[in-house]
Amino acid sequence: MEYSGPESSLKVVSAAQMRAIEERAFKEYGLTAEELMEAAGEAVAVAASVLRRRGSVCFVCGKGNNGGDGLVAARLLASQKIPVDVVLLASPGELSGAAKTAYDRLRKANVTVKSAKSLSQSLGRAHVVVDCILGTGVRGPLTSELAVVIDMVNSVTVPILAVDLPTGVRELGPNEPLGPAIFAYGTVSLGLPKLCLLDERCLDHVGHIVPLPLSFPPALLEDDSIKVNWYNDPELVPMLPARPMISNKGDFGRVGIVAGSPECAGAALLCARAALRTGCGLATIFTTAALNPIYKLGLPEATTVIVPGSADGRLTGESVSGILAAAGNIDAMVLGPGLGTTEAQETLVNQLIAGFTRPMVVDADALTCLSRGNLKTISGRKDIVLTPHPGEMARLTGKPVAPFQPDRIAAAREFARIHGCNLLLKGAGTVLARPDEQVYLNSGGTPVLATAGSGDVLCGIIASFCAQGLTTWKAAMLGARIHLLAGLLESDASPVGALASEIADTIPYAISELQDPRRTVPYDDEDDEAP
Repeated sequence: MEYSGPESSLKVVSAAQMRAIEERAFKEYGLTAEELMEAAGEAVAVAASVLRRRGSVCFVCGKGNNGGDGLVAARLLASQKIPVDVVLLASPGELSGAAKTAYDRLRKANVTVKSAKSLSQSLGRAHVVVDCILGTGVRGPLTSELAVVIDMVNSVTVPILAVDLPTGVRELGPNEPLGPAIFAYGTVSLGLPKLCLLDERCLDHVGHIVPLPLSFPPALLEDDSIKVNWYNDPELVPMLPARPMISNKGDFGRVGIVAGSPECAGAALLCARAALRTGCGLATIFTTAALNPIYKLGLPEATTVIVPGSADGRLTGESVSGILAAAGNIDAMVLGPGLGTTEAQETLVNQLIAGFTRPMVVDADALTCLSRGNLKTISGRKDIVLTPHPGEMARLTGKPVAPFQPDRIAAAREFARIHGCNLLLKGAGTVLARPDEQVYLNSGGTPVLATAGSGDVLCGIIASFCAQGLTTWKAAMLGARIHLLAGLLESDASPVGALASEIADTIPYAISELQDPRRTVPYDDEDDEAP
């Protein structure tokens, strides 16, 4: 199987990579800094007008290009008779280049630019606040003066729109805390999304990411030498398997589940439940006779195949021949959740991976078995995806994985490259790495997913998408997103107490949410009147 490339995904870049793209745009394509700032300001103006329902828009501007983008946006909104308040946190004499040009044009349009002393008053009457203070050029902790400004902006009860990055959000080093930062309702990401927007230390501050390519040449934004990618939700929708009106269960694929044990029978049930909820036509649990009644009662919609095993009902190496004999019509398989980690299960895992040559999701106990010197079993298997959490990843690699996104990306990419399979590293901001070193990020997280059995649900989702015809890496990427959306929908009721089975039952609604997301703007009902 050959990879078809990133398709409609967006590249995700560091600040240095974005600066290099800008330099190439200026030198190779004749784009000017003023033209780029004008395009950025227009994009910001549109986004601010979408959030605004009435009243004024307050632009809080720094002295750099980020502030210049805000000055352009303020001028464009003012030309549409939309009231704006512009607060410049620097003296006009500190402006230079394109930002100085933007300031001069704003003043010629007779828009008043206020000093930092007016910030509190301007924020108090704003119905949208646009954060144009700092962009990608910031390094290290913020000054105490800027921390005060951030606190003032964060105190507003209206939407905050960040330009490129919320002020305070930046590229962080290992173990570096974020510190004060704007809490944005949404971030207009100019050119390409920045990697720090997807760093789990920054996720709470970013809000909705709205990527806007501006006037950059597409060739610069689609360069495959940039290895990190991100799919915005609308671009995932075409990946969802078709559901024709005239169809039968055989049209939607069959998932096999090799999971569960006397202590963890629920793992197999959760995998099967999630697979069915994701739309596969049939889910089959491979089991011993001892556990078969549990599965029949626990999920009557699933079928079972009884195979030999241990006296206490565990799947073992003796189960392999029976599983493979009955797996001829299985389109995708889940291997590992709740299986056990003795030598008997290690034999099962190795032999089943070798014998089943269709898509497979390998998780949990199967990963522990592989970590004991058995990784050669998965070598070159592009139809396999491993789905470790950080602890399992540490066992697979023999070294701890730092909980920060740049380190997670590097660890996942290296593993996938060395072993020639796909790897999905779980956690907030899930990382999916392919053998060709392309990495895909799933932005967001929720504590709802931090519950026993949540990973089993993810396995079922991914396997179901594989069975319905998606390539393994696409199934993993789409599955991670649906899993997160299901968790977010559950969190609407409460961030506490959701069960994995409830997350599984929310999958159909998560798919609908992806297809037709609810468009909400954070206003009280009293603000719903027309401008």
